[in-house]
Amino acid sequence: MNKKQSSKINMFAVICLFFTKYNTILSAFPALFAQITSFFGKETELKALLDEQGYNSKGKTMSKEMLKEIMIKKVFSMAKLAKGWALAVSNMEMLNIFDVCADSFKINEKDLIVLIDGILKALGDNLTELADYNITLIKINAAKASVVDFTAAKSTPSQQKLLKKTITKNIKTKITEVTGVLEICDTLLEGEFDETEPTMVLEYQNDRKLIEITGRHTTLRVHVYGDEDHAEPIEGADFSIVSLNRSEVTNVDGEGELVQFVGGDYVLNIKRKGFSEIDVPFSIKRGKLLELDVVMVPNVISGHGSIGDKPAVNYHVSVEGTNITTVTDDFGNYRLPGVVAGAGVVIITNDGGKIMRKPFAIEDGQDLNIDFAF
Repeated sequence: MNKKQSSKINMFAVICLFFTKYNTILSAFPALFAQITSFFGKETELKALLDEQGYNSKGKTMSKEMLKEIMIKKVFSMAKLAKGWALAVSNMEMLNIFDVCADSFKINEKDLIVLIDGILKALGDNLTELADYNITLIKINAAKASVVDFTAAKSTPSQQKLLKKTITKNIKTKITEVTGVLEICDTLLEGEFDETEPTMVLEYQNDRKLIEITGRHTTLRVHVYGDEDHAEPIEGADFSIVSLNRSEVTNVDGEGELVQFVGGDYVLNIKRKGFSEIDVPFSIKRGKLLELDVVMVPNVISGHGSIGDKPAVNYHVSVEGTNITTVTDDFGNYRLPGVVAGAGVVIITNDGGKIMRKPFAIEDGQDLNIDFAF
């Protein structure tokens, strides 16, 4: 999660407090209140995605063990509520299902899934009666989704990278949705209450502008990514305004700033080993903040591994002498992005000792295909 997204999420939290504070006044305007209700719903969905990713974790990938903990937490919390219901209505059959403790989940994966599936089925079968116990279809479906994530996960870099990319993309989409609802709220709230509740409207406007607060200096904020989904920030990219002899390097979030220069028309140059160098023209006014999202094209080596007529599954593939590595998927395919231009060697191997090497020469922006057949 980059700084811009983090700022927006913090702003959403402040707006939640605002809507709660003025609930009585705002609820008197049905059209606006419907949008506020939608905002709360989408903001809750966003929080769930952040829980999956790990708030402030900069999108670090979750292991299978972390997915297991998330799954158990979702199911266990509902089981405890359902146990209270079963005790209240003296339903011994359901009590036997929901009467679990933390140690109940310390079993092998196969038995764990059977246990959880049984609990989720019982919850679904009694959903109407459990509504008063704060158990909803949304919560049950979220738990079912966590089961799917856990059972599908593998302890391989390619699987975990894909998981990270999916969650990050979903967060970006959800932030866009929440922002869209707030833009409707802006118009309705200001149009209805600008004259009757000017202090409230001013407070709302100030809360909405939290993410826009910057210094008085001209600021160029750059976000550099290695993919169109903006899920892979590029650390260590050199970006510069050559005509001003000003340069900086992106941080671990793929971000960096150039501050305090004269407004005007410029060209931003971005370089990073393993990616095509690019120039991005831009215009900026004095004292303003401009944010640029830049996608760099990586040098990629990809291909397929096979053993006879079968795919080479879970083989380790790497560029010799670098930390660029991956694992072949269930179809024997692999992809190595960010390979530095020039000559090198690709190695494919497995835990059983099979190994093969192939030399290569790659240019900036090239997607080179190298297949391996054992």
